[in-house]
Amino acid sequence: MVAIELTHLEVQSEFLESDDFCKEFGIVRDGLVSFDEIGVTFQRSKLFPIVRAYSSNDQPASVCDSQGGEWLVDRQDTDQPQFILSDGTRRLELEHVALISENSAERIASLSHAAATMGLPDESEGEWAQTINERPLTDEEFQSFCDDLVDTPESFENRLRKLFRAKSARVSAAALVPSSQRYYERLVGAYDNSSSIGEYADGLKKTGSPIRFDTPDVKRIAKQLVMCSHAVLTELVSLAGLTGQEISDLLDWLIESGDRNSQVAMVELLLREAEHTDSHTDKVANLVEQIRDDSSDADGSRTVLHQAVFMLVDSELSRRRLFFAAPPFYRRLASQAHAGLLTRVLLSSGVNASKFAEWAIRSCAERFYIQSWIDMRREPRWEPDASSDIQMRQEFIGRILNAAELHKESIQDNR
Repeated sequence: MVAIELTHLEVQSEFLESDDFCKEFGIVRDGLVSFDEIGVTFQRSKLFPIVRAYSSNDQPASVCDSQGGEWLVDRQDTDQPQFILSDGTRRLELEHVALISENSAERIASLSHAAATMGLPDESEGEWAQTINERPLTDEEFQSFCDDLVDTPESFENRLRKLFRAKSARVSAAALVPSSQRYYERLVGAYDNSSSIGEYADGLKKTGSPIRFDTPDVKRIAKQLVMCSHAVLTELVSLAGLTGQEISDLLDWLIESGDRNSQVAMVELLLREAEHTDSHTDKVANLVEQIRDDSSDADGSRTVLHQAVFMLVDSELSRRRLFFAAPPFYRRLASQAHAGLLTRVLLSSGVNASKFAEWAIRSCAERFYIQSWIDMRREPRWEPDASSDIQMRQEFIGRILNAAELHKESIQDNR
């Protein structure tokens, strides 16, 4: 054990997360339930038994936090099973803790609510459902479930909005760029040994992915658009099944807070599915003009912001070597998609886009350029200057012109 203490924290974490290792050396793991916004923590081994007992006898009980403060464990009267902590003046929600309840109906309702609100993939939800239908989750299983939820794009968006709301919070690349491979697989699909973006798109079309291209739902389509950094990926998305009002609302949101790749993909979609375009001509024109007229010198340029965020994300992923075994196109696909998601949150949170872009480029320019030259050995298209905001703007305009030319007959037929 002394030797383990001399290793890096990440190595220690790997050992301690191993059930076999802990069993062999008699290590009992514990955890903290933290409420960072008010600086209160609870020891998991003390809090969870009280919650389990309460779920059986329905009698409120007290528990002390790590600083000795006394809190009452109680239920909140809502549609969803919700346990709360109260010290007389403050109330804290224990998210998803109903999964350790002895009441099976509470567990099932809690899982369904968490999966729907946090975007947990159907496969993961099904695996957890098998367990909670039989028994409550153990402490370790509950931690694994929380880790599973953390690795969803919806969860990242929620955490990021909280970060930007805390005006005193320090922002770093580590906080803005998740380090879990599972997160990116849920964002753009898992790498499947494809050698090009076209081949990868064909694979997604044949085998499907957690992104669920077959479901006509506004939220899912918004999630799909963020990965459409190439026209071949836009071909996987369809507006079929959406009402005219839903399309109109989606366009309004893209105009107000959409990232550039999603905006371009939406224009490509509407040019391809021209039957949807007539009712929304003004909004489509607004999107195109916004992209066309964006100037590098303009305060709050969305293209400059996208370029800066993409460079920040890609340099951070290359530093962590998260996709070192995959070809550059896949890492850059993940970087573009995550950059789009991050840009959406930045725009909707009122963050100063120009200042953020300046900070991001200062933080990552050198590493990004070096990694781009390395990537060019395998895929020559990644010349670093091709990622300038001017070049990106030209590429966005080129995608729109290509889509208009490709679908000009259907556009004319639907005038």
